[in-house]
Amino acid sequence: MMFITIIVLITQADFLIRMADHGSVNALCGYFDVQFAGSPENPADTPVTLSTAPDPTGATHWGQQVFFLYPDIPVKPGWLVVGVCGCGGGCIVVGLGMCVN
Repeated sequence: MMFITIIVLITQADFLIRMADHGSVNALCGYFDVQFAGSPENPADTPVTLSTAPDPTGATHWGQQVFFLYPDIPVKPGWLVVGVCGCGGGCIVVGLGMCVN
């Protein structure tokens, strides 16, 4: 059996979103995929992937995490919203910034 520690669970991901239109950003949606593939010593015969991603057919019963922003971020086409999302040890942190071309 394989055991995991909290330190292994701490992760972060950078993101960059180019704005396509005028408007405002008032929330970000977070989701993840997890693959059950066994271990190097005991690989699964058939790996299984579970996704929490939104699905247009409604095929997932998993929820997504919504990160509401206050105040809204006004944006224009071509602007970039950049940030980092980190999670681990029971908390989720999102940091945002703007790049204006």
